[in-house]
Amino acid sequence: MVEYAYQVLDALDFRYGPSHGEYMLTETGPVLIEAASRPMGGHFPKPLLDQLLGHHLTDVSLDSYLDPEAFERDRNRPYRTNGFLMNKFFITPQGGAVDSYPVLTILRCLRTMAGGSLAPAFTDFRLATTVDLETAPGNILLYSQDENAVWRDYEILRTIEQRCFSALFEMSAKPERYPEEAAPLPSLEGLEGRVYVLADEKPETPPSGQVTYLTPEAFLPEGAGPGKELADGAVFMMRGKYSLEERANLLRRLTGALRPGGRILIPEEIYRYCSVGRTGMEILLTAFGVRLEVPVYGSDRSIVGTVESCG
Repeated sequence: MVEYAYQVLDALDFRYGPSHGEYMLTETGPVLIEAASRPMGGHFPKPLLDQLLGHHLTDVSLDSYLDPEAFERDRNRPYRTNGFLMNKFFITPQGGAVDSYPVLTILRCLRTMAGGSLAPAFTDFRLATTVDLETAPGNILLYSQDENAVWRDYEILRTIEQRCFSALFEMSAKPERYPEEAAPLPSLEGLEGRVYVLADEKPETPPSGQVTYLTPEAFLPEGAGPGKELADGAVFMMRGKYSLEERANLLRRLTGALRPGGRILIPEEIYRYCSVGRTGMEILLTAFGVRLEVPVYGSDRSIVGTVESCG
């Protein structure tokens, strides 16, 4: 592809200064999409490009005119990047009005998040069906010294796009119809030690023992929570009273209130009526640093996971 790019610039009679090219690799080889006489990366943060490349393209361009010896010295060095950078554009499978933005909570937990923009997604609070870059709802920059970490975060975002888009952008849909009666507290078997239960409201007669009921009011303000004491287990009992964006934020904060190795449980009575269902809840937990557990034969249908880390 590099050799092909050189041939394109020669054919277009490029002789001096920077160039920007976009190419697509196909089964028959590279294909030219765009070539322009400008530096690339106008919307990339300059410090990020400097860190990635070890130089900035405008500086190199100036050297080619003002310090040719330095330019030739740098040109002959082996090309190496300091880490790995990916520009991920979001893809809307079907456009419509947006009710809330759970993606904002998910992005806080991606270890490789380095920038980006969701400005198009907030235009009139509507998303267009993505057919090109102009109709993408935004982009996110993923950067890390570890290439696997970049691919992990990309795969999380891509999986949500393909399997449960509303876990990124909650689109207007049928209202969630939870039963009027409050969901019963599930079996806490397997949750040892101090257990936090996050629910819409506290029961009149809370269970005895080390179970502590928490309400959204204690969690929604950033920085609030049950204090510095981390719990050993947690149960997420939030229903449809709050938007999906708020509930995703509450779920993230609840996982952050658990010690590493602590277990979190989401009962079937909660995810069954949620707009994103079991799949969406499992993906959210994965994004928040939770390893999902294989169900034990004969157990209920709750989602159970172990907290590894949270961004």
